Amino acid sequence: EVTVWAQVKKIEPAIYKLYEELVTSNEPIEKRLELLFLASEFLIHSRTRDGAQHILEVMQAKETWTIQELHDHNELMNYSVDLEVFVEYLVDKGYIQIEPIVAKSEMIFHRHYKVNKEALEMEHEL
Repeated sequence: EVTVWAQVKKIEPAIYKLYEELVTSNEPIEKRLELLFLASEFLIHSRTRDGAQHILEVMQAKETWTIQELHDHNELMNYSVDLEVFVEYLVDKGYIQIEPIVAKSEMIFHRHYKVNKEALEMEHEL
């Protein structure tokens, strides 16, 4: 365990700092867990763009996609098991937008997805 954490300290100092705070802090466990959850959320959010880069690049090849088209795309097949969850997470974070497309019955809409190019441009400017 010590060897693993020594490696983590070199590779991901922020993760090691979280571990250290969780294990050695004198704060009550509730406070330590609260800090851990906040920091984890921040780390995930700060790396979302990097983690989503591949799917966003693939999706820019055309205007809108159905979830089935995404599943069927050769480059996205590795995401297939978690694709819906991943896409919905990216919708929630503003990287992907939902485009409702009218079906044969005007009361029903098909859900299509597209890259939110404005969000990508704003993030690129930062």
